[in-house]
Amino acid sequence: MMLGICSRRALHSLRRACSATAPAASFSRPITPFRPHLITPKPTPSLLTLIRPISSFRPSQPLSSVSPSPTPSSASAGPTISRASRNDYRKQLLRVQQELTLLRRRLPPLPKPSRRNLALSLLLLATALVLLYKFVSPFRRLVIAAERCSRVGYAVFRCIIDYKILFRGKWEATPEGKAERHEAYENCHRKCAIRIREVLRTNGGIYIKLGQHLSSVQLIPLPWSQEMRPLQDQCQPTPLPELQALFLSDVGAPLSTFFSSFDPTPIGVASLAQVHRATLRETGQQVAVKVMHPDLEEFSEVDMKTTTLMLKIVKSVFPSFEFTWLGEEMEENLPLEMDFRHEAANAARCAADFASLKTTTLVVPQVIWAKKRAMVMEFIEGARIDDLRYLAEHQIDRNQVSKQLQHIFSRMIYVTGFFHADPHGGNLLIRPAQPGSRSPYNFEIVLLDHGLYFDMAPDLRVNYAKLWLSLISPSSESVESDRRKYAYLVGNIDDSLYPIFQAAITGRAALDDPYAAVQADGGVASEGAKLPEKRGSVLELGEHTEQEQRRMRHAIVQTEGLMLSLFDLLRRVPRRLLMVLKVNDLARALDNSLHTTHGPSRIFLIVAHYCNLSIYISDLSLLSHTYRTSGLSFSLVRQSLSVWWRFELWNVSLGVAAAWADMTAKVVKWRLWARGMRKDGWKRAWEEQAGLAV
Repeated sequence: MMLGICSRRALHSLRRACSATAPAASFSRPITPFRPHLITPKPTPSLLTLIRPISSFRPSQPLSSVSPSPTPSSASAGPTISRASRNDYRKQLLRVQQELTLLRRRLPPLPKPSRRNLALSLLLLATALVLLYKFVSPFRRLVIAAERCSRVGYAVFRCIIDYKILFRGKWEATPEGKAERHEAYENCHRKCAIRIREVLRTNGGIYIKLGQHLSSVQLIPLPWSQEMRPLQDQCQPTPLPELQALFLSDVGAPLSTFFSSFDPTPIGVASLAQVHRATLRETGQQVAVKVMHPDLEEFSEVDMKTTTLMLKIVKSVFPSFEFTWLGEEMEENLPLEMDFRHEAANAARCAADFASLKTTTLVVPQVIWAKKRAMVMEFIEGARIDDLRYLAEHQIDRNQVSKQLQHIFSRMIYVTGFFHADPHGGNLLIRPAQPGSRSPYNFEIVLLDHGLYFDMAPDLRVNYAKLWLSLISPSSESVESDRRKYAYLVGNIDDSLYPIFQAAITGRAALDDPYAAVQADGGVASEGAKLPEKRGSVLELGEHTEQEQRRMRHAIVQTEGLMLSLFDLLRRVPRRLLMVLKVNDLARALDNSLHTTHGPSRIFLIVAHYCNLSIYISDLSLLSHTYRTSGLSFSLVRQSLSVWWRFELWNVSLGVAAAWADMTAKVVKWRLWARGMRKDGWKRAWEEQAGLAV
C-alpha cells in the first residue's frame, strides 16, 4: 500500500513539472502516461524507515519549450516537441523506475512456511474436521451423504462403461459366435449386478429395499435378480441403546414404562425396521415391538434423490433402458412404509376385507398402538411358510398351504382390489390352527409387514380378470381376439409385444412362444427342427422345467430386439400392474419352494375362480345400476340369466378340473412315499412324501 502511495506521488510530481514548462497543447502527439500500478510489487511490511520519500523528487532539468518557428511542412501537423525534451522526459521515467526497483530490493522477503508449520496447520485442520464430524450433526450428515452418493455414482459409472464396451462388441453369426455373445452378456450382467449389490449392502437402509425389490422383478436379466436375492437376509440390527433413544423420542417415555420385559435380541431384522419380543407391563400380554432403524430417516430423502438421479443418468446414456419407474415408485411409496401408522391402517383394512368370510386361513396380527417409528402388535409364534420340516412335523399338507396362499392373494387382487405387494417368505408365517380359528384346515397363515399395499382400480381389475380367463380358455379365433383386446386395455400392449406380455403374466413361454427358436443350450434351432409345441391354454402347460427357464434366459440375450421389447413393455405397463406381476412371481416362487405335487395348473385354476367371481360381481353391479335407472325389463332379465349361467358354467368347469388336479397330486405323493419305502424304509418314505428329499 505504501508503495502504491509513493508511486502516485512520484507520478504527480512528474506531471506537475511537465505542466510547468510545456503546455499539453504544444505536443505533436499525446504522451502515454506512466502507469506505476501496472508494476506489481512484492508484498511489503510496514517499515517506513526503508522507504525513500519519492514525493520530494523533482526533475533536474525542465522540459524545453515548443519550437517557436515551425516549418511550413510541419505547420499543418500541429505543434511539436524537440528531441532534447523527449530524451529528458525518458530519463525522468527511467529514474522513477530505478527508484521503485531500489525500493523493492530494500524490503525484506516474506518468510517461507516451514515443514513444521505446514504439518501443524494440517493437524489443526484435521482436528477441526474431526470435531465438526463428532459434535455437529449437520456436518456429519453432509459427509456421510456425500460418501454414500459418491459410492453409488462410482459404481453406476463403472457399470455404464462396462455396458458401453459390451454393446460395441461384434460376434460372428455362427453357433459359436452366438454362444460367445451369450456368455459375454451373462458375464457383464453378473459382474455389474454384483458390483451394485455390494454398494447396496454397504449403504444399507433403503438401498437394501431396492435390491430386494429387484430380486423379485421378472422382467430384468436373470443374473440381476439372482445376485440381488442374498439381500433378502443381509440386514444388520440396530444396537439397543439407539433403539431406546428412538423410542424415547417418538413415544415420549422409555421402554421400561410400557414393557416389563424386552428381549434385546431381535427376532427379525428387515431393511426398514427390526422386531423384538416384549411383555406389556399392564396386561402381561406377549407382544412384538417393531422399531425403525434410527439412521434410516436421516438419509432416506438424499438416498431416494440419488437413486432417481442415477436411473435418469443411465436412461440418458442408454435411452432404451427403462428403470426410472423404480425411482418414482420409491419416492412415492417409501415415505408411507416409513410411517408405521400407515402400516397399522393397512393391517386394519386387510383384516376388514376378510372379516366377512366364514372360513379363511388368513390371520392378521392385531396392532395395539402405533407411532410413526414404533409399533406394538400381538405376538404370534410360528415358522416360515416354506419350512418343510415344520410342516411335516405338524402334519400340514404343503399342497394345501400353497393353494391357500393363492386363495388369499387372488382375493386381494381380483375381489377387494387392495393387495399386499411384498408377500415373500419372510413376511409369511404358518402355525397350527388355534382354538376358535376360522381355518377349515389344521393350519393358519399369518401375514406380516403391511407397509406396502396398493389399490387396484375397478376397471383395471375386471379387465385383468377377463384377460386371465381368456388365457385359461381353450384357444379359438374369438379367444385369441379377446386375449389381445384385454392386453391392450390392461397394459396398452399391441400385437408386437403381446407374446412377451403373456409370458410375463404366466411366467411361462409356451403360449405364443417368443422363445421357441432358441434352444436350452443357447443355440438356435435349425430350419426344420422340431420346436416346442404351442399350447392353446395355460391349463395345458406342464411343469415349469429348468430347460424352459434356460431357453427363456438365452432368448432374451440372443433374440434380436427382444431386450428392447422388454424395456418397451416396462414403459407401457401401468405401475399397479407391475406390482401385480411382482405378486404373481412371488406366489409362484413360494409354490416352487414348497415342492408341491399338484403342478402349476392348480394355481391357475384358483386364479380363474377369483377372476370369474370378480367379473360376476362387476356384472351384477352393472345390472343393479340398470335396474335402478331403467326399471325391470325383459332385456334386463335375459342379461341377468346370461350372467348367472356364465358364472355357474365357469364354476362347475373349474371345480371339476380342481378336483382332478387334487386327486392327481395325492397320487403323486403316495408314489413318492412308496419310492421312499423301497429305498430306505419308513423314515425315507416320510421325507419323500414331505418333500424333504427333493
